[in-house]
Amino acid sequence: LKDNFSLTDIENRLLSFLGFFEDTLIDKGLCSAADVLQIALEKKLTLAATDHDMVIMQHEIGYLIDGIQKKITSTLIVKCEDKMHTALAKTVGLPLGIAAELILQKKIGLTGLHIPVVPEIYTLVLTRLSEEGIHFTESEQDIPMK
Repeated sequence: LKDNFSLTDIENRLLSFLGFFEDTLIDKGLCSAADVLQIALEKKLTLAATDHDMVIMQHEIGYLIDGIQKKITSTLIVKCEDKMHTALAKTVGLPLGIAAELILQKKIGLTGLHIPVVPEIYTLVLTRLSEEGIHFTESEQDIPMK
């Protein structure tokens, strides 16, 4: 791998940490590249019993309206419940699971592949996520003009 790509120092260190330069046999049968990556990540990044994860996302949007400069801050904080219900699992897996359930219930009637910027998808999914305690909080403030 090292010889086939020109890697930066950080890429080299990260791939080395994950074990990609080791001659380790993965005895899991036929594996895809995604399977190999998952095995490497699980080996190195599994949470210990005392570990907790948290997802924090914050957006700050500034704008000018009627001569007044304003800023909206939108914040999402999700904490893990336990080793199985991590914050990352909740914020990645739960939206997908909710969307799949809504499709099976025929509440989402779209066909084909869609990213979740379609109101038919995000309205229902965000409502359900909020019911699960996953939602952004927003604040707005005036910014003094200089």
